[in-house]
Order: sequence, then structure tokens, then C-alpha cells
Amino acid sequence: MGGIKDHMGSELELLERETIPVFNIEIRPKGKVVRIVPIGDVHYGHKACMVEKVKDFLRYIEKTPDTFTILMGDLMENVLPDTVGKHRGAMWEQEMTPAEQIAGLKKMLKPLAEKKKILFGLGGTHSVRSWYASGFDPEEGLAEELKYSFAALDGIANIRVGEHIYTVHAVHGTGSTGDPAAVLRKLLTQPRRIADADIYLRGHHHSKLVATDYRFDSHTGRARKSCYVGTGSFLGYVGTYAERNAYLPAVPGAVKIKLYKNSHDIHVTI
Repeated sequence: MGGIKDHMGSELELLERETIPVFNIEIRPKGKVVRIVPIGDVHYGHKACMVEKVKDFLRYIEKTPDTFTILMGDLMENVLPDTVGKHRGAMWEQEMTPAEQIAGLKKMLKPLAEKKKILFGLGGTHSVRSWYASGFDPEEGLAEELKYSFAALDGIANIRVGEHIYTVHAVHGTGSTGDPAAVLRKLLTQPRRIADADIYLRGHHHSKLVATDYRFDSHTGRARKSCYVGTGSFLGYVGTYAERNAYLPAVPGAVKIKLYKNSHDIHVTI
């Protein structure tokens, strides 16, 4: 029996060493509401990137009080020679080098970083191409340079607004589907990996969507609302790989999430 106990003890110790980044954030809003506008799937450097639309959203976040962002990954297009075999034609849709893409993103995001308006950032499937090639994620490098928190794969944030804490789980996502129903199914699997979040965010699929449900908390017996959010994109459709692969076109842009100070409530608008 001693051997079994020793084995169980070492297993528990091993599991306890496995952790996902958790960011504890306190926001003291001047008003009654905190707004979060997740920005992702910009694909800066692609010929169809809607650069001015991205800049409009970033200016809105910068200039609007009590408004913040979570960076959802794929900020850059990042086509590399070794990835062209898998993504045929992608090199011809890229208008600038990866180094130029990072420089442009740094310039665009710097005002938000200086005002501490980036809650955290994620890596994406495009930036991970560099990681596979060299072990370096350029979006992580961007976060280090601009001094905001970074979670390569999964990010969890406990955001305190007044007396209320909102837990957010954000993942960039994988898979080629753009069908809203399929994206929602992927969102609904996130609680199977990351339990008890109030908000589940997912990028990658270029789909803006929101769904809500509520369940009863097993500790308090009270009803608790959860929101499932597809965070959108800033990439055009016509003449791109999306049209070439007959993916469903998606409305570009981002969603807006409101967290309330005086009551524990969440509203999401598309």
C-alpha cells in the first residue's frame, strides 16, 4: 500500500505543477461600466487587411474611458517560405515582410500599451509558424517589447470591477470552419477544459457571434450567466484564401463586452 500511496502522491504533485496563466486584474472605472473590445485576426501585412478599420477600433479603445482590449492572436499575416507548401498562394497575398508587420503593429499598439489598456495577449496560428521554425513567437516578442501580459495558448483573467469579479477564458482557436453553428460548438467545448468562467472568447474563425446560457452554481445554488463570444476579424474576403476555399464570408470588426460595476452582469454587442 505504501507504494500505491507514493504513486498517488507523485501524480497529484505532477498535476499541481501543470498550470495555465491566470492574470488577476483590478479595474476601477470612473463610470458604472467597463468595456472590453477584443482585437484579433487582423492579419496585418495581408493585402486584404482592413488597416483603417483596425485603427478606428484601436483609437476607440484608446480614447474611450474605462475601455480595454484583449489581443486574440493572428495580429500579423506572417507567411514564411516553409509554410507556402501548406498554404498555397499565401506568399502572393502578403504585402510586407514579417519584420515590417511587427514594426507596424508595434506602432499601432503602442498608445494602448502605454495607457495599460491591453489586458493580455494571445499567440495565434500565424505567429506560431515562426515558433515551429525557430522557437520564437513574434507576438510574444511584441508583448515583451510593449510590456503587456502574454499567454501563448490559453489565457485566464479574473477581472475585478468594483466588488464583482468576472472570469474570462480566451483562446485563439484552431480548425478551418467559419460556419457560425460550428464555431459555437467549439466555444461550448471550452468549459470542458476551463471550468467556471463567466466569458469564453475564441478567435481564429473570423466569426462574430455571441450566445449566453445560465446554470446553477453548485456552491451557492444561485443562477449564473455565461457568455460565449466569437471575436471577429479584420480581413477581407474577395480574392483571398477565404473565398478560394469557399469559406463563409464574415462581417469584419470586433465585439464589445460590457462588465457592470454595481451588479454582476455582462452584455455583449456585435
